[in-house]
Amino acid sequence: MKKITFLLTLLLMYVGVTPMMAEENLDVKPGVQYTIKNTYNGSDRYVYAGDNRKTGYDEGNVDLTNNKYKFTFEETGNTTSDGFKIYYIRPVAYPGDYMRNYDGVSHREKTTSATWCVIDDNGTHKIEYVNGTSRSGDYWVVNYDDAISCTSLATEQFLLKSFLKIEQVGGSEPEPEVPSFSLSGLYRIKNKCMDLSKDGQNKQANGQGAYLGSTYHEVTAAWAGMLGDVHCSTTSLADAGCVWMVEGDNATGFTFKNLNNGLYLTYNGNFGFSSSEYKFMMEQNESYYRIKQGDNYVHAAYAGIYAFALGEQADKADWEFIPATELQVNLNEYVNSGHLGGELNGYYATLYLPFDVTYTSASGLGVHTITVDGNNAWLSGALDQSYGIPANTGVVLKGTADTYTLTISTSALPALSESNDLMGTNVDLNLSSEAEKMQYYVLGLDNNSGKLGLRNPSVNVDKVPANRAFLKFDSYPVNALQFMVGEPTAIESVVTGNSDSAIYDLSGRRVLSTVKGSLYIQNGKKFIVE
Repeated sequence: MKKITFLLTLLLMYVGVTPMMAEENLDVKPGVQYTIKNTYNGSDRYVYAGDNRKTGYDEGNVDLTNNKYKFTFEETGNTTSDGFKIYYIRPVAYPGDYMRNYDGVSHREKTTSATWCVIDDNGTHKIEYVNGTSRSGDYWVVNYDDAISCTSLATEQFLLKSFLKIEQVGGSEPEPEVPSFSLSGLYRIKNKCMDLSKDGQNKQANGQGAYLGSTYHEVTAAWAGMLGDVHCSTTSLADAGCVWMVEGDNATGFTFKNLNNGLYLTYNGNFGFSSSEYKFMMEQNESYYRIKQGDNYVHAAYAGIYAFALGEQADKADWEFIPATELQVNLNEYVNSGHLGGELNGYYATLYLPFDVTYTSASGLGVHTITVDGNNAWLSGALDQSYGIPANTGVVLKGTADTYTLTISTSALPALSESNDLMGTNVDLNLSSEAEKMQYYVLGLDNNSGKLGLRNPSVNVDKVPANRAFLKFDSYPVNALQFMVGEPTAIESVVTGNSDSAIYDLSGRRVLSTVKGSLYIQNGKKFIVE
């Protein structure tokens, strides 16, 4: 048989015909970096995966460059029906992207159109699209505009520019695709592709963006697949729910702990929170990061509410990790010259945070505790406390402006030494009944006098928002506690005449229902239920 082949070769050479070699499977090494060079007519220009894919929707340009541009070939574990290995091809500069047959050759997230076989044909190479496990007959070719397309080599205008050469670069050992990185600390996590100002659609951020945050509402089955109790916010500086403790590295994975609820972001078919650590993988994309579970990305989504989902949409999965160093607090103005001669006039808010914060005394901001005595809420003098508020401490803020910026402290502050009856919450507290509302006292005005203090929530309030301070009693005889300054001196009479028309028994306790024949007090007047 060898003798016959040799004689046939000699005969072909004699008549001036070069014997054709059969197409061979080019066995590229997974992890090793390669260049793909167009060799037609001495061109020696390299295939280049362009960067316009960063706009969020456009496919990545694939054309030629004079510089050596690197790719890796990742085995899928499958072969074509005639025995050629099937690969994913990935640009080193975009480690989260895959070369795919879509609108020509492009690069973006992995899809079923991202599988190829690599063929050695007489010393030049062809990259052929694989449909499932079938060779398609469509190859990477270069047109006259130096753009790479995927089409049949029989297309004449492409034929002369279809000679490619795959060459290994960077030595014989695989080079890492992604540089090692780790993240540890407090961050706000901003999605660059979500813009809430664009009619509720996922569009390029244009300087704005959506921050990963936590909410506490119950998510119905209609939002299955969304991030459950995770939302996006455009006011992250004033939203403590947008501060995450991130820890980990890209070898072992990362945990995302929301400081407000103290729980870890998890995924088990749907997104949610857990008290146990749950790790996501991440990859770096220039100055952005992509949060992954398997081959899918946490990305921006919209389905009637702003949310985030898990899927292949890598174009919406670029996240910026911004160190969380400050928190903005907003105060409401109070003016009443008749209340202690206007001494209380200023801007107010209550605050309760899961982390320590500091502030500058020169800013005009004062931090106060509350001591309850009778129907009065006594404000302490402005605290020194080295100008800081310890974590999980309820306080009242009083300032001369409506907005202040607090600094998130990197070290723990000592607990307050002052007497303080305030408590608070870092999650929304739903008030489902009138009985629950009677237990809580939140910052507000007396309906009749307009005086500032702490009072039971009105009928149209159904929750105490996260990061607010309040008082809570199992039973208390009044529904409003007026702000006073200085030290408690006496127990005042029960506050009455409220527009809520609350009813009290003779002991001064508020009641929800009356009993026939019993004596009660309403609006300062006694009456008997008949």
